[in-house]
Amino acid sequence: MSFSGDLYPTAGATSVMTTKGDMVDYNTARQRLAIGSTNQILQVKSALPSWETVDLADTVLTTAGDVLYENATPELARLPKGSDADVLTLASGLPSWSAPAGGGIYTELVNEKIVGASANIDESWVGTYNILKIFFYGAPSSSNKTGITFNSDGSTNYTAQDFDGNVFSGEKSAYLNDLSTGDFQYSVVDVYNIADKVKQTHVNTTIMNTVTSAIYKYEAWQAWENTADLINSVQLVEKSAGTLQTYLADSNLIILGI
Repeated sequence: MSFSGDLYPTAGATSVMTTKGDMVDYNTARQRLAIGSTNQILQVKSALPSWETVDLADTVLTTAGDVLYENATPELARLPKGSDADVLTLASGLPSWSAPAGGGIYTELVNEKIVGASANIDESWVGTYNILKIFFYGAPSSSNKTGITFNSDGSTNYTAQDFDGNVFSGEKSAYLNDLSTGDFQYSVVDVYNIADKVKQTHVNTTIMNTVTSAIYKYEAWQAWENTADLINSVQLVEKSAGTLQTYLADSNLIILGI
């Protein structure tokens, strides 16, 4: 007795399989399992073998920056890339991209550096920021002392008390320094910026006289007497007049907000 290797003799396999790659399976009778498509795999479905397409990363993702995740179906799914500075978060149990929440993180609102000729410093921004931190390094092109105004208000709406207990009212700016001596100064101003509250500030300034190298310090607690507006612009001014003045090259204003 011999065996030719043909499991399906006459009227067998050749009557079931018709195409290269076909297979034979059994349901209630021997039947043809047609060849699947490229990249399909053989798996069991409804208790029978079946060619099925499996979602792989390179078939789901379409754009640089996409992320692969399991959706609610569940199956592999594409999460399109977000925008610059977005963070990956969870929403309704699934990952998503969104702009970061405030969460106490400072956002840079202004970074203005004077390059070349002297220039004014008058900067604004868009958005609601209840805490502002202002950094200024620079010097006016004249010997005038430096002040700061908010929302271009150069009227007599500013009050101050310095470290020595001197009280100033009806001023046209919040002082960044009250010293007649010195050149470049470094000031840090913390501002409490609530629309319906008086805007309270704390100013801390250090000045170095570039001729004598003497160091001077000015510190004051000040207020902008405005309870109707949110601060969304800052101007550096001649402190007594409240009017814009020019500042030397390399003067730099940086404003952060929460």
